[in-house]
Amino acid sequence: MLASLARRFAVLPLMVLGMTLITFVITHLIPADPARVAAGLNASAEQVARMREQMGLNKPLMAQYMGYLGDLLRGDWGSSAVSQRPVLPDIAAALPATLELLLVATVGFLALGIPIGIWIGSSRSRLVSALLSFTSYLGMAFPVFWLGLMLQILFYQQLHWLPAVGRIGTQVQPPTTITGSYILDSLITGNWQALGSSIQHIAMPAICLILARFAVTARFVAGGVQEALGSDYVRTGKAKGLSRFSILYKHALRNVLIPVNTMLGLQFGWLLGGSILIEAVFSWPGIGWYAWRSIVSLDFLPIMGVTLVFSVAFILINLVTDLLYQVLDPRISAGGNA
Repeated sequence: MLASLARRFAVLPLMVLGMTLITFVITHLIPADPARVAAGLNASAEQVARMREQMGLNKPLMAQYMGYLGDLLRGDWGSSAVSQRPVLPDIAAALPATLELLLVATVGFLALGIPIGIWIGSSRSRLVSALLSFTSYLGMAFPVFWLGLMLQILFYQQLHWLPAVGRIGTQVQPPTTITGSYILDSLITGNWQALGSSIQHIAMPAICLILARFAVTARFVAGGVQEALGSDYVRTGKAKGLSRFSILYKHALRNVLIPVNTMLGLQFGWLLGGSILIEAVFSWPGIGWYAWRSIVSLDFLPIMGVTLVFSVAFILINLVTDLLYQVLDPRISAGGNA
C-alpha cells in the first residue's frame, strides 16, 4: 500500500501541472479583456493599455504561463482584478464553508440512500421497490438550482421555517473559529445560539444536494444487495438460520461497500460542481460562491485559483478512494490484482 501511495503522489504534480495548463489556455481563449475589467468600464484606452502591461498581458502566452507557474510556486496566486484582494487568502477563507456543506450533504445522502437501497434491493414486493425507485429518482430529475429556488419559495416565503440565504443569522455572533465549521465550532464552544442558526441556514442547501444525489447511492446499494442475496454465502447463512437483519447488514452490506466506495469518489466531483450553483442560489459564502462571482465578472485569476483547488481535491479524493479498496477488500493488491 505504501508503494502504491508513493507512486500516486509522484504523479500528482504532473496532473496538477496539466490542469493548470488547460485552465490557463481556456481562460485566455475567452473573448474578454481582463485589463478592461481591472481598469474599469470607464477607463480610457491608455489606462487599459497601462493595466495590460502591468498585468503582463502584453507578453507571449507561454511567457505569461511560465510567470504564472513561478508565482504559484512562490505561493502567490495573484490578486482579483475586481476586488484587488489576493486570491489565496480569499479561497482559504471561503473553503471551510464549502467543506462543511459538502460534509453535511455527504452524510445526508449516505444516511438516506443506503437504507433505501437496501430496502429496494431486498424487498419482495415489486410495487414497493418500484415506488421507492421512482421517488428516489425524482430528485435527480430536477436541476439543482431549480430545486433550490423551489425550496426557498416553500420553506422561506410560504412557511417561514428556514432562512433563504447566508451561513448564519445577521444578529447572531459566529462561533470562535477552531475548525472553520460553524456547526462543529458551535458544539465545541457551547454556542447554542450559533449552532441553531447554523443548522437552520445549512438545511436548505444541504437538502438540495442530498435530494439530487441520494438516488445514485440507493441505485448502487440496491444493485449490490440484489447480487449479494443471490450469492453462495448468503444461501449458507440462510441455511444456518441467520436472521434477515444479520444477512443484510452484517454480510451483504459489507460486500456492497466496494461499489459504494467507487460511487463516493464520483459523487464528490459532482458535489464540487453542484456547490457552485447551490452556493450562488443561497448566497452561501463558500468557494462556490466565490467562483460564481468571479465567473460573472470575468475575474480570471480567482477562476484559475478555484479550478486549481477543485482539481487537487478531486485528484486526492480519487486517491483516497483507490486506497480504500485495499482496506475494504484485502484481496486487492497494491498493483490492482486480486
